[in-house]
Amino acid sequence: MNLSFWESRYINNSDICVIGAGLVGLISAIELRLKYPNAKIIIAERGFIGTGASTKNAGFACFGSIGEIKDDIDNRTEEECIDLISKRWVGLNRLRALFHDDQEIGLEFNGSYEIFTNEETEKANSLSNNLEYFNNIVDQAIGEQDVFAVQENPFPFHIYPNVICNRLEGQLDVSELIHSLHKLCAKNDIHILNGFSLDSYIEKDNIALEFSNGISLETSKLVFATNAFTKKFFPELDLIPYRNQLVITEPIDDLDWKGTFHYNSGLGYFRNVGKRILIGGRRDLDMEREQTTDFGITDLIQDHLVEFLQNTLKVEPNVRIENRWSGILAHGDTKAPILRKISENVLCAVRLGGMGIAIASNTAKELADLV
Repeated sequence: MNLSFWESRYINNSDICVIGAGLVGLISAIELRLKYPNAKIIIAERGFIGTGASTKNAGFACFGSIGEIKDDIDNRTEEECIDLISKRWVGLNRLRALFHDDQEIGLEFNGSYEIFTNEETEKANSLSNNLEYFNNIVDQAIGEQDVFAVQENPFPFHIYPNVICNRLEGQLDVSELIHSLHKLCAKNDIHILNGFSLDSYIEKDNIALEFSNGISLETSKLVFATNAFTKKFFPELDLIPYRNQLVITEPIDDLDWKGTFHYNSGLGYFRNVGKRILIGGRRDLDMEREQTTDFGITDLIQDHLVEFLQNTLKVEPNVRIENRWSGILAHGDTKAPILRKISENVLCAVRLGGMGIAIASNTAKELADLV
């Protein structure tokens, strides 16, 4: 495709081109604008909106359930876990600082809860008995005391009698978050090009970009913010894709609880969205098939999510599932994001580990410091 003179002036010969309009891509461009106020910055996105996990997640403003922190400590050093919690906390607050108030991203602090089935009595008791230890870990990470507390189950769920609550976690509206970030990009003279899927690039004096729509562009600096999909260009990166499936119910008139909830060490999760219930996760039920960059849903996991709704959360069987979808995450041998200079003018910021909302802003700031 040949660009017109006017089109070329609008999008070609950028100073910085960011590949991917998810959270990291959008916020990286905003951070880069702060650093380079006169630079021509564009974002190239393959879809009509950022595709992957950024618009397909559950909207948890969290830094890790107590069960997930326990698993991390069992498999990593305490110092690594403290650093990870700290980066997530800093990232959440940096995200909030981008906006005038929390309402712009639909952020509410209704608390979060780790719940346990009746078969998990031993696990629930172990975590409850070691609450002081986990509170100390979080205090070292973010400077907040007594974040976790045990309380008698106040919810109409068929679960173990006690839950562990986290007073600092919240939930946001993903559509409002993306909309507000798009408005920030427009305000900061950042062009978002949709329908631009990068096929290849060649570094010459500038970087020549070839897109699947037939358009060729040039840029001085290239930033990859495509998370699990980045392995197409850099197979050596420690990136393992995982699919997470989700469902959301129709509005339930008598739904009278709010908050975000974790189960099975954070591999399963649910929340209210107004009067709806959103539930997702449990890729561990079919790890081999869920290690993929293909979007889609499967009967095994979808059936589990619906069964959990009906048997554990006590949602009536006649409540209709309004929507089903999946998102693609990226993990690796460690939970720290990959921030790397591929070459002097090509960089990547990927592997958010399923904590994109929490860590995207911090990752974007660190990326901007590298450019």
